[in-house]
Amino acid sequence: MKRTFGVGLSIAVIGAIGLFIADTLGLTVTNTMIGVGAGAIAGMVQVGSPLQRLGGFLIGFVLGVFFVAMLLGLIPGGGSVAGITVAFAIILIVVAFVHGLSNARIHAWVILLGVSCFAAGVYPTLSSNPLAAGGQYGSFIATQLAMAMIGFLAVIPASIWPDKTSLAHQERKTEDPPAPVDSTPVEPAAEPVNSASIDQIIGGTR
Repeated sequence: MKRTFGVGLSIAVIGAIGLFIADTLGLTVTNTMIGVGAGAIAGMVQVGSPLQRLGGFLIGFVLGVFFVAMLLGLIPGGGSVAGITVAFAIILIVVAFVHGLSNARIHAWVILLGVSCFAAGVYPTLSSNPLAAGGQYGSFIATQLAMAMIGFLAVIPASIWPDKTSLAHQERKTEDPPAPVDSTPVEPAAEPVNSASIDQIIGGTR
């Protein structure tokens, strides 16, 4: 009961602050559910530390900004099949480079999540009016980033107050203690008795 109330109150406060900031800055909230959902996934999936997941997500978000700009033709060479192919190859190279340089501490999935957060949340809307995309691009970047951070921060209270009713918690609680080590010295095995084999008996050699 206390955990549910605490987590719910924290999420409400964080969400209200985030929405207030977005409204104050005049940011649009079109397709922001993708941003909130992606940020929440990055916060909930406990693979690596929160800072590592946040860093990987932000790197992917920047790559998503670059990729959508190429799709919309906002960067020279973009809008063409060759340009988009090159942009996609660059993203994969950067993902592999960051993953390897961080000694696998920053996982590829969270970088690709950041790419998808911006690409899926922004491109469908801007592609319907490519001529106005340039003037709206900055606003959409700020909106998606703000919504993603709201989703990321909103799930942190859930990790601060662990769910004692979860299956994982119950399994840890009911784990059997390790069996005690028997310190009684083991007697050496007796030497086997040298008995005749069946072939020796039948052959008459013994």
